[in-house]
Amino acid sequence: MRVVAPAVLVLATAGWSTFQSVSYHYRVTYPSSWHRASRSLTPHLSDPHEILTVGTGRLPVGGPRCAQVPVSALEAVGRTGALVSIQERSPATADRGFPPRPARFGFRAERLEISACLASRAKPLLEMVPFSDHGRHFYALVALGRTATVQTRDEALRVLDSLRFSRAH
Repeated sequence: MRVVAPAVLVLATAGWSTFQSVSYHYRVTYPSSWHRASRSLTPHLSDPHEILTVGTGRLPVGGPRCAQVPVSALEAVGRTGALVSIQERSPATADRGFPPRPARFGFRAERLEISACLASRAKPLLEMVPFSDHGRHFYALVALGRTATVQTRDEALRVLDSLRFSRAH
């Protein structure tokens, strides 16, 4: 088995940090007060595979249910927090359900079946946005605590808008 160490670049700018993943061919900017998972929070999920998760609080791995979402991290969002997770679908399994990336991301809470994966206490508001960019196919999962501020929501959307992908090699 070959182990590849991911090469990364982290820069700080006026309250925001920039992270670049050479392994997954993207760059993202997120609030410096937020946390970035250093490994997949969905370790048993292979396609799609998680390439990024950032959030306002703890980012624990896994959870007791539903391998397709970071259950423990979603439950840790709490009433005021936020989480953004990006999963990439392999080209061989992607279907036509991936519209082009929006010019700007928005948030409209949806009733998602993944909500059933979470404990009943203080479930965050959720949205899952499929999109394509540079011939690649992604799901953006956004979670907001039910009393998250407008600033927290705007920061989560700014994280999504900051994502820059290149073609995977």
